[in-house]
Amino acid sequence: MQNEKENEMSVRDAVEEMKQEGKKVLTLIIKLKYLEEIIAGTRKVERREVKESNCTRLIQFDKSGKRFLIDEEEHAIPVHYDALLLYAGFHKEHSALVEVVDAKEEFFYDENGEVICYEDVDGTTYPSHIVYSLGRVIAKDVRPKQRDTAPMNATGAEE
Repeated sequence: MQNEKENEMSVRDAVEEMKQEGKKVLTLIIKLKYLEEIIAGTRKVERREVKESNCTRLIQFDKSGKRFLIDEEEHAIPVHYDALLLYAGFHKEHSALVEVVDAKEEFFYDENGEVICYEDVDGTTYPSHIVYSLGRVIAKDVRPKQRDTAPMNATGAEE
């Protein structure tokens, strides 16, 4: 009988398998705290602010690439992804591949009912986020936290 660890597929292998099946995977960097919550099942959504630097990965555009597509409720139509590849920080030591159940554009409103817009460095405003509803964790690689070690002096001996 194989143990659970042997049955788990690595994140890298799971991503490769999805791509071979023609499925789309979006890679995102998040905080370790949020990655742990997603793996534990206590965080069910991941949000991304739509900005000039990421808008073509998050929302669908027409063939000219100049206008984004909208649905009947006048929301931008998100790019379809089957899964999110989530890394905690840029070192990529902790990661998870998580199923995307749904994606939608969401606006945030202030206390007066006005849409809150975020301004990019060039002055362009972006009033929305794409909200990904998350399903099952397909694969994960979360390494144990490093235990603190005693400080060492210049010779390498513990102080």
